[in-house]
Amino acid sequence: WVESFRKYKRALSAARTAYFSRLINNNKNNPRFLFHTVAKLTQNTPANTSSFSANDFLNFFTNKLDSIRDKFTGPHSPQGDGHELSGIVQTNCSLSEFEIISPETLISLVTASKPTTCILDPIPSNLFKELFPVLSSSVLHIINMSLSVGSVPSAFKTAIVKPLLKKHNTDPQILNNYRPISNLTFMLKLLERAVANQLTDHLSNNNLFDKFQSGFWSRHSTETALTRVVNDLLITADSDSTSGL
Repeated sequence: WVESFRKYKRALSAARTAYFSRLINNNKNNPRFLFHTVAKLTQNTPANTSSFSANDFLNFFTNKLDSIRDKFTGPHSPQGDGHELSGIVQTNCSLSEFEIISPETLISLVTASKPTTCILDPIPSNLFKELFPVLSSSVLHIINMSLSVGSVPSAFKTAIVKPLLKKHNTDPQILNNYRPISNLTFMLKLLERAVANQLTDHLSNNNLFDKFQSGFWSRHSTETALTRVVNDLLITADSDSTSGL
């Protein structure tokens, strides 16, 4: 029995090693995925011994959101102080309505979506994707109706919010060390992606993106931002000028 157990452990370890080696090799050009994988393999997440209740987290996150809103709309906001916001791009281009999407566009959205499942989903996401040829017409109708009227269905406005520590080594007894993570339904993710694609196209086609923006922009990242900074420093140095960070 002991020898059989040892063989099992060795086989399990070899299979795990082969799996992660193959995973890393297949994603060697995806630094974000690699960092996430390495973090999972090397970091030990301590048990959360927080004594806070669900209502404690609810009140904390709600108050935090209210505080952020007050900074933009309250009496001490830039508008409330009578100051105009600088750096705002003035344009006559407007996005007054969303366009309905085609069946081909919906297929691409479903195909590109990760099969992550929320407990609010009526069926698992991987089963949804398998049954999509049968469900496609109904799903397309729901999404296009939402885009046409510019409203999100009430059933889509519910999410499972989980409080997670911002860093694994922070004190779990301090509320400010937590951030809310919303687990959304698969259908809402499809609708969000359809809207995001149209918003991105509008901003890009009308040159409304900040030219220095790197976050949340296709083919841009911290690497491209760092490349830009290093390039500017080198150009400045070549022109015998001074620069600093």
